[in-house]
Amino acid sequence: MLIISLFVLVVMAVLAVAMNRMLSSASDTLVYEVYGLRALQAARSGLETRLIQIFPLGGAVNGASCDNTPSTQVLGGEGLEHCEYRHQCSQQVYDVDKDGVVDDPDDVTYFRLTSTGICQAGETVASRTLSVDARVGS
Repeated sequence: MLIISLFVLVVMAVLAVAMNRMLSSASDTLVYEVYGLRALQAARSGLETRLIQIFPLGGAVNGASCDNTPSTQVLGGEGLEHCEYRHQCSQQVYDVDKDGVVDDPDDVTYFRLTSTGICQAGETVASRTLSVDARVGS
């Protein structure tokens, strides 16, 4: 009888350890998932911020704000605490009509915007990168 009860105790202990590991793994997965979504939203915020600088509503295109200089913005507020985005913009003007004059109305300007959202909780870091291409001209 003593051997059977020891066997049952050992089996129950092994089951308890296995359940504990499974719950811990599920918890870590949930943290990565939540912070990954927050990082995606942070990257999206970076893209939208830069797009509104280049293409203001009701205004002319501001290509000067796309200067190929990377910049970082730390975010605050509910849901995005411990998050930041890093964004960069580059532009290329193509002389479509081959007249040698750059920035005339016949030229086409391509903008490439990239934003990386990074969120951190302790040692857990999640990052997501988004890119957008935009075109101005005929």
